[in-house]
Amino acid sequence: MPLIILLPILGVVLLLRRIGRLTDSMAILNAVSALILLLYIGALLGFMRHTAFSLTGIGLLLLIYELRSLKRLGKFPLTTPILLFIFIPVIYWLIHSESRPLFWDEYSHWGIYIREMVSTHQLWTIETNAAHPDYPPGNALWQYFFTLIPGYNEGIVYLAQFVLLITPLLVLFENICRKQLLWIPAVMALLALGLSNFGHGIVSLYADHIIGVWYAGILLQGLQSHPGHPKVMGLLSMPLAVLLLIKDAGIPLVASAMAFLFLLLAYRHLREKGW
Repeated sequence: MPLIILLPILGVVLLLRRIGRLTDSMAILNAVSALILLLYIGALLGFMRHTAFSLTGIGLLLLIYELRSLKRLGKFPLTTPILLFIFIPVIYWLIHSESRPLFWDEYSHWGIYIREMVSTHQLWTIETNAAHPDYPPGNALWQYFFTLIPGYNEGIVYLAQFVLLITPLLVLFENICRKQLLWIPAVMALLALGLSNFGHGIVSLYADHIIGVWYAGILLQGLQSHPGHPKVMGLLSMPLAVLLLIKDAGIPLVASAMAFLFLLLAYRHLREKGW
């Protein structure tokens, strides 16, 4: 069952949350980013399959360790971002497990990338059948991570893409408490409406809406970060690196995001000095 891939991801999330004292949405964003970057490094070294297996095993061991630590402490803090990260993909899988490609670009290149990677266990080359052999492999690497153990299935590919889509958006739910639960369906409805009208929906292998939500999520994390912990801003370097791996259009977005974060840090520093 492809949903078990969420378990090793959750193990990395809990580790980052504990050692970095991060918010849950920030921990999830950095966990997904770290896994994609490590997969990319492994692929460049020619060990993509081994890297994916290793990350899965390490993630599961981390999950067991973190859960045992929480059990000893008698605390199981399940916040809104973590609950949504677990349960929304379950609902998505129940609805879209049989989904198939629909758009032209899915047939011309986005769908071809993952098929070739599953067959060869390496990045595609200039000899690929895809229409655009020079696109970055970020999305396909994440899809490969999900399909390696359960095997290739187009529904699993869409599930991986959906998890990549919701990851940066979880920051919107960070401050929702039990008394504000009605905000969860309200925000989700607005997100679904926005993705349907200004993106490619939630059942698509396109990268445009992925890069858009990741850019927005990085900026929101910067705004939400505590002024007293500027080092947290440095952790956004991993999501920024992933932005470059999603599509070439990420280059100007990364430049503008870095400028925004730098100005934000400068503004907060000046406020602390009373200027």
